[in-house]
Amino acid sequence: MLKRERWLRDLKQNLETSIHNAPLGNLKVINCRGVEQYYLDSAETRTSYPNGKYLRKSDFELAGKLAQRNYDEKLLSEVEKQLKNIQNIIKKYEKQEIVQVEELYSVYDRMSPSRKKMVDARIISDKEYVKQKYIQVKILQKDRRKSTQKRKKESDQSQKRSLQICCTIKISHTGMNVL
Repeated sequence: MLKRERWLRDLKQNLETSIHNAPLGNLKVINCRGVEQYYLDSAETRTSYPNGKYLRKSDFELAGKLAQRNYDEKLLSEVEKQLKNIQNIIKKYEKQEIVQVEELYSVYDRMSPSRKKMVDARIISDKEYVKQKYIQVKILQKDRRKSTQKRKKESDQSQKRSLQICCTIKISHTGMNVL
């Protein structure tokens, strides 16, 4: 579907360029006694030639360009219709896809907390993701507090030992025997 959309967009762009570069006007083809005659119908020629300006054999290249322009305009109209249809299908699909994805998420969300602990979720909803990250952050904060408290306790013990050693050294240095 997306490849076709891309192809149609490229085709549309090419057609628009071709139409922009083509001569203005429409080609009228009239069969007169078994012979095809070509006429240029444009705003410029309409006042002088109400049925269109007759194109001679020497103007056959102009007739071909006008025929190509007319074809490109009709094709462009159909391409635009198909692009619009594809875009409508994509919009409908996106709306349905949201519902379908939510149904996939709900499989995990409907599980009990004890089962969730035992299962490695393949996909989770944004809500569940945020909840899990929140829990992880809380655990990390708790671990940091414990770690900080442990380091502080170790630091306090180290300071006490240092103080005891200092006191012992001072007492032994002064010659007092206090233990």
